[in-house]
Amino acid sequence: MKKRIIIICSILAVLVLVGAGIGGFINHQNNKVFKVAFYNLEDEIKNPLKEIIIQNYDGKLKFDDLAEKDFNAKKIAKKYDLYFSWNGNSVEQLAKYSKDIPAACSQMLISTVDKKNALPFLLNHYELAYLSQAQNASGLDFPASFVDYMNYLFAMKNQVFIPFFTEGKDDDTLLGLISVQAEALCGTEGYKKLVSLINKYGNFYQVWEQEIGYSSTLGTSITLKYIMDGLAAYVPNDLSIANWTNATAKDVKTYASEKQIGVLFSSLSNHRKMDVKIMREYEADRMPVLSVKEDHCLIAPAVCVVNLSAASKKEIAEEILQSLVSDENQSYLSDETKLAPVNSRCRAFDVQADDVRYLAAIAPSGPAPDIANACFQTDMAKKTKFVEEIRKYLSGNTEK
Repeated sequence: MKKRIIIICSILAVLVLVGAGIGGFINHQNNKVFKVAFYNLEDEIKNPLKEIIIQNYDGKLKFDDLAEKDFNAKKIAKKYDLYFSWNGNSVEQLAKYSKDIPAACSQMLISTVDKKNALPFLLNHYELAYLSQAQNASGLDFPASFVDYMNYLFAMKNQVFIPFFTEGKDDDTLLGLISVQAEALCGTEGYKKLVSLINKYGNFYQVWEQEIGYSSTLGTSITLKYIMDGLAAYVPNDLSIANWTNATAKDVKTYASEKQIGVLFSSLSNHRKMDVKIMREYEADRMPVLSVKEDHCLIAPAVCVVNLSAASKKEIAEEILQSLVSDENQSYLSDETKLAPVNSRCRAFDVQADDVRYLAAIAPSGPAPDIANACFQTDMAKKTKFVEEIRKYLSGNTEK
């Protein structure tokens, strides 16, 4: 009887140990499921990212697409290992949960890229594209300063039907225009102040008269209202056409194909959607700045990744991050997305992408997100309301 009891107890003990081992194995496997979140990213960006991640991890992967309704920083930090999005206020909200970026990544990047809370790996850009034919006919050089830029627009009145034009109906493009003008007039600190004010108040009329900088060149304080008044004067001065703030991509294509736009404002990504034959007639550059004495950044929205991985997945996450900024994969990502790489040595998709990388590298404060991403990434309704007020003001309706 005693022998039977001993045997039974031994069997039970073995079963307990085996069960614990199996349980531990299952838990271990579950812990190794690598979870990746994509927040409001386009398929042409997500798909090559997935390919790179799959190549770097042969374990179980879970990819989730997140939208505004899904955004909760605490829950995202707890659930996911990597978070991909455009750099902006969603990334800022995840900053306190982010893990360090591997030092090896820094060695591959242009030095001006900020890697504090996330790793940027692709750059878009808000550009001015000058019609070469009109520029040559005018005998003017491309503008070297903001004052030169305004003089250039006036000179274009003798060359084209529309000196300045943009896809004003696109909210992000219109906010991009405000972004580059604020940065050009006030530098990095003034632009950051504007972003901070919009994030604090969120309402156009609570922000518009607050000073974001002072220009000794112009002898005036710079406010959002000052910037808006300058843009509102385009139509009365025949620098653009009526209702340009509601112009569509089709409108841009029509006038650009007829070589009737002297200066076209666009993002690099929208530039890519245009007919290549049309865009060959234009030369792109950044918005000229008012004063080089100010510290300046480049309004170049970045696709970035936040490392949220737990200690058990640190090695996996770091391998993926390093792979994202490798020479080979940076060229691959640039080719697939037609955006600019941040790797300092790799081949870029074309001269436009290479130029954006160069502009970001020489900007003292590096690339910075536009207002749309810096202020409204997680509140699209607020963005829509803000842009509606901008359009009303620029159309001459100043009623609050």
